[in-house]
Amino acid sequence: MVVTAAHCLNDTSHPARYRLIAGLKDQRSLEGEYSYKVSQIIPHPGYLQGTYNNDIALLLTDGDIVFDPNKKVLPICLPRDEADSSATVQEQLDKKGYATGWGMTENGKTGSSLKCGEVGELDADSCREQLFEHNHFLLYNDAVFCARAPESRRNRSTVCFSDHGGGLSVFKADRWYLWGIASVAAHNATDVTECDLNGIVGFTAVANYTKWIDDNQNAQKQTYKNLLRDPNCGTYQNETLATESGNAVSYQYPWNVLLELQHEISMYVCGGVLIHKRFVLTISHCLVGIPPQYTLIVRLGASTKDSATTGQSILAERIIPNPNFNEIHYGNNLALIQLKYDADITKPTIKPICLPSVTEFLPTNLTLTGWMRNQHLFPTLSRDSINTVSAAECGAHYDGKGMELPDVSDSLYGVFNTDREKVCDNYNAGSVLQYAKLSDQTTRVFLAGLLMFNYPESCSNGCETFVTTGYNASWIYDA
Repeated sequence: MVVTAAHCLNDTSHPARYRLIAGLKDQRSLEGEYSYKVSQIIPHPGYLQGTYNNDIALLLTDGDIVFDPNKKVLPICLPRDEADSSATVQEQLDKKGYATGWGMTENGKTGSSLKCGEVGELDADSCREQLFEHNHFLLYNDAVFCARAPESRRNRSTVCFSDHGGGLSVFKADRWYLWGIASVAAHNATDVTECDLNGIVGFTAVANYTKWIDDNQNAQKQTYKNLLRDPNCGTYQNETLATESGNAVSYQYPWNVLLELQHEISMYVCGGVLIHKRFVLTISHCLVGIPPQYTLIVRLGASTKDSATTGQSILAERIIPNPNFNEIHYGNNLALIQLKYDADITKPTIKPICLPSVTEFLPTNLTLTGWMRNQHLFPTLSRDSINTVSAAECGAHYDGKGMELPDVSDSLYGVFNTDREKVCDNYNAGSVLQYAKLSDQTTRVFLAGLLMFNYPESCSNGCETFVTTGYNASWIYDA
């Protein structure tokens, strides 16, 4: 969860338009930094657009933010000591705190490197005396306090417009505390487009909002826990992570499902993955144009198409395609299937896979499981090892065939780790790309993506295309 200024967010109804970058120190280089999609924006209910009252908002990410001391990505503390709740920055921390950002410097330019500047809180009388008239509204807002750089630092750097939403941090008892959020930068009296390097800055007082922040953070944790984080998800059968390739395929991957269309005859169309006892995730284009006379059946717990005794067949009650699915370029190519009733996850052959909370850092080697097909035959569940490759490398495979690789941001590309004996046998769409890792002191299997389509010439080794769950996580949670 990230705290910022509410006025920085012009479009709170479309959180996917925003991106968070953690660990950034220089805007000229994003290499190695942590990037996150925003899944939800929560402005304070008392915030009024166009004013600076309750100018605070929360940003929720698709997954947990990775804390990495080596890259200086760590959470800051909130001011919580009730005995100190009425104290000012001067009383708390020897009259000074530190504001960070990419704001304007003495040369009138916004820098590319993260900067830190010392500021001190002003009492109400000092603020009134030194404020320009056009900023007097700060005096009538109890949730805002005034601060400015010390005299030795004035005319050199200050909080400017590009610093809005940044924090004012104070250090106490070996910890950093978030005391304020930059809300109102001091602009020049004659030119409102320029910052006043000697001016007073208004900060939202975070101490007034700690309960609101806590309430929303607890609600977020409960939502993730209740919806998808089944305590038994991703059950890993191997004793160690090193035995994956030597383990039997049968019943090792109890989240694989097979989609069957029934009418006068039955047809197997695609695969999918069980993510919840009531929901299956699959490829959206598999479900486009199903004739109304056909019934969609989801087969779970099977390692062959005849595994009726160990598995379960459930009628699909509802199909929920991603509303942003692009049929031409295959963007957002995922769909949820709501089952008619709960899958029997007490069976050892039927278990949900875990959905990743952090999706940006997948292993380079992943396991692919699914139903191998030769034309329209799906005899058995199979497994292969996949090495991820870049879009450029995959595009080179396509260029060699005179084809263009679709440019889709939520795609992942991979090649088989070893040459296959039967290259004309291909995994069907919806086959599961996965990886095992330690989570909550237990080895679990997490979903990396689903196979969208095979290499265009199916009888030659090439690049496989997958859709990742990370870019679609907010839709999965909300649906």
